[in-house]
Amino acid sequence: MEKRGFSGTYVTANVEPFRRVARACRQIEFDDVLEESCMLPSGECNLTMIYVLINAGRPSGQVVDIIKKIDEVLADEYIRGDARMTWWLAKAYAKEVGISPVVRPGRGLVELREAFASAESDEYRFWALQEIVARLVAVGKNDEVQSLVDSLKNQFSESEKQESMTQWLILSEGLTQSYQERQQQSRNTSFARLSTELNRRSDQMMKSGNTDAARELKGRASDIAKPTNP
Repeated sequence: MEKRGFSGTYVTANVEPFRRVARACRQIEFDDVLEESCMLPSGECNLTMIYVLINAGRPSGQVVDIIKKIDEVLADEYIRGDARMTWWLAKAYAKEVGISPVVRPGRGLVELREAFASAESDEYRFWALQEIVARLVAVGKNDEVQSLVDSLKNQFSESEKQESMTQWLILSEGLTQSYQERQQQSRNTSFARLSTELNRRSDQMMKSGNTDAARELKGRASDIAKPTNP
């Protein structure tokens, strides 16, 4: 299974399969799986299993137990380098997806930067960089993506990685604009609904003879209904 790749979303690539598996695994022995199956023989985090557990444990609040386990591993001085990097990835995902009713992609950026700092090989450092870029794009920080890539691109000389970083910048610009447009559309929709409600109340006031207050409310409704630009 492909475990790396800039997907232009806030999470690691191929997350949806983990969600589907999680839905089919609600009855798993959660604690036993967490204790016995979350670490690979290399010392790396078994990310496939951890991501499944995060999605399975989210409704019941068990992600807190996953984070405690991850913190225990990170406290082990023998877990270093590339292996340590994978545990930081797991903690980032747990914080973003598992501890809030709403997914918050920027919440794991601190952990992802720790992942990048921990990694020793170019392959794992580049993997961590991709994860950081994906989160920054998801929260609309395109300028930070540009700055980060500019500052690190000379550390990865392979032509394939250079091409990937170029594509990130192209993709991030387009996605950031798309996110902003959707956010603006959502705001305008909310304002339109509020304006409709104010107009309804204004009409009620007018019928009851409270004309001055009704006109004032009508004016506020008109102002709110005007579309705003980013």
